[in-house]
Amino acid sequence: MKKIVLSATLVAVLSLLLITPVQAIAYTPASVRFISATTDSVTVELSAPNPWWACFEYRTDGDTGQATGANYNPAYPDLYPFWCINNQTVQRTIPANDYVEIRMVFGAESDERFDWVRFDVAESGSSASEGNPLVNMFVFYSASGFYDFAGGTVNTCTVFQSPSLPGSPSLGIVERLCQSVPADISMPCIAPLYDDGYEGSFACDSFLASVGERRAGLRGDGVFADALLPRITAYLSMLAE
Repeated sequence: MKKIVLSATLVAVLSLLLITPVQAIAYTPASVRFISATTDSVTVELSAPNPWWACFEYRTDGDTGQATGANYNPAYPDLYPFWCINNQTVQRTIPANDYVEIRMVFGAESDERFDWVRFDVAESGSSASEGNPLVNMFVFYSASGFYDFAGGTVNTCTVFQSPSLPGSPSLGIVERLCQSVPADISMPCIAPLYDDGYEGSFACDSFLASVGERRAGLRGDGVFADALLPRITAYLSMLAE
């Protein structure tokens, strides 16, 4: 049975209330962030804050027929429509029936790459961005794994950040909260956690599920008694002081 991301997520927030700041590493990898969704499209933000090129491929509804040729990375046989950017952040709205996938498997920096990240369209009569955005959540991924607080490893570590704070968590913060910064670390998904009155709405849940992990529910989910909401509330209260 694969380990879940619950312990890393919860303890990362709890640790943030207790630790002493250390010197940050001034580096932010390229990433994709969910912005919003309608019933027939998904809007994402593509960020490449560094001077080298980052190339984001996309496809919709799992349609492999959208491939256009051979990928520039020989480890991946198919090339899909893509955007390459550097030193900028852009938003793109992609029409889809069910979901959109984004990946970055070629470009200048191999340690920033990540495979398909899925973002679902909104259900009929709803919006994926409804509710109160509590925090921005940054999902970091490593195939080799982060150290788990239980003594094992997990492939993802999710870090919270107040919506009022600009930018992404530095690798110095990630090292403190995730216990390590693996050489193959990437940040494949960023999205707000919305309070929908139940377990919360988070566009990166599908990515976590794709690697066999998950987050905790805002109010507990019947499997784990702990919930994220008290820790998020304490975190935001600390920032307001």
